[in-house]
Amino acid sequence: MIYESYNLPKESPTVGMFFMAKDYIEFLSDLRGYVNGKLTFIKPEESRWKDMPQISGDKRFGSYPVGVLSNGKNSIELFFLHYHSEQAARERWERRVQRINWNKLLVKFNDQNGCTETEVNKYMKLPLRTNCSLPVSNGKTFRGVHVYSPVPQA
Repeated sequence: MIYESYNLPKESPTVGMFFMAKDYIEFLSDLRGYVNGKLTFIKPEESRWKDMPQISGDKRFGSYPVGVLSNGKNSIELFFLHYHSEQAARERWERRVQRINWNKLLVKFNDQNGCTETEVNKYMKLPLRTNCSLPVSNGKTFRGVHVYSPVPQA
């Protein structure tokens, strides 16, 4: 983790959780609206993504909280993978939302969690000043994606 490597406080509310790609693009399309939105929780079996292979094939699914975040118009789901309770997820989310430095955002995106070329194209059109794409799946390529390779370990 970058935060630990550089002894930095976690300033992103998305640390320790994940989105399905479609919801992540929606989140980025109204970042301020969503981080200031209402966070509620649902039972994992109520997730609209529960039948996606990335979710249904995960043996851990059902053991971590699933949040629903609304910007007042739409809602998205957040999978709090590294949290043991809704309370812990909410506390860290709310604390880290307050730490966001809107002048120094770095947005990353990868080709996991149901990502298709549609999501990649939407990501590339977002008005983000600083972003990077990190491929995970070997052999999957998308036109116009700026790819950053992992830094070799010393």
